[in-house]
Amino acid sequence: MEKIINSVKIKFNKLIGIVWGVIAVTLIALIVITVADFSKYKEIQEFAVNSTLAVTDEFNNIQGDYDNLVEKMYDYYNLSKISGSYGGYYYDNSEVVEAREDADWALGNLIENTFNIDCFKGSYYFADTNYIEYTARCYYIEFGIWVIPFALWLIVSMLYFIDKKHSLTVTDEKIICKNCKKVVKEFFVKDIKIVQSTKLHGLKIKGNGIKYNINLLKNADEIRMYLMDCMEKANKSNMNGQTIQLCNLGDLKQIKELLDMGAITQEEFDEKKKQLLNL
Repeated sequence: MEKIINSVKIKFNKLIGIVWGVIAVTLIALIVITVADFSKYKEIQEFAVNSTLAVTDEFNNIQGDYDNLVEKMYDYYNLSKISGSYGGYYYDNSEVVEAREDADWALGNLIENTFNIDCFKGSYYFADTNYIEYTARCYYIEFGIWVIPFALWLIVSMLYFIDKKHSLTVTDEKIICKNCKKVVKEFFVKDIKIVQSTKLHGLKIKGNGIKYNINLLKNADEIRMYLMDCMEKANKSNMNGQTIQLCNLGDLKQIKELLDMGAITQEEFDEKKKQLLNL
């Protein structure tokens, strides 16, 4: 009776679901934390804006555009130091820069005392105007750490579900392969040249017109050993057939010589030829 072995896949559905659940919970927790943090940041930012407006009329003409106002205040406190000459006049804004830095430190102290937090310079709270900018600047490490396992597990999951649709059926004489697109191909065992194990507990099969990979098999070793045994039998059968054929050709040559000598008739020669060549 012909032996048939079907591939049995290793199932990770439950594990994949659990890991995705952990990743999702981690992401949600990170978003909740950053949203709460950004909400506090905006509260302090509004306080810093109002405190700055209370001591200078520098921004009276742009109070209507809040985001632009915040950006201008950041530039105001972080003025670049410039010195040089132009048109015969020497200019140096060192005193202005120093005064702005002192004001920045004073605003930081005010924020620190009002909200009971550590704050070196008040202009820190003018750096961002929206949640995306804030998280990209302050939480890029945390989100980066989260993105790496997310990307890796996404790749693993995709490969798993793609390879999950692959299947392999092995008999004494042929193998039946099905890929993720449900395309079925059949190959004879005698045409197989190489059967290798893969690092993902699978098989790599190559031969005459054959190239097939399948991973995550429970019975990969069983299939490989069975295929190797079938290949060995096919090779022996092929060698025996060639030997028999050579022997028959030798006998046929001798009978032809008898025909040429007139020792046997043409009819006897034809009958013996059919027997030797299995015609």
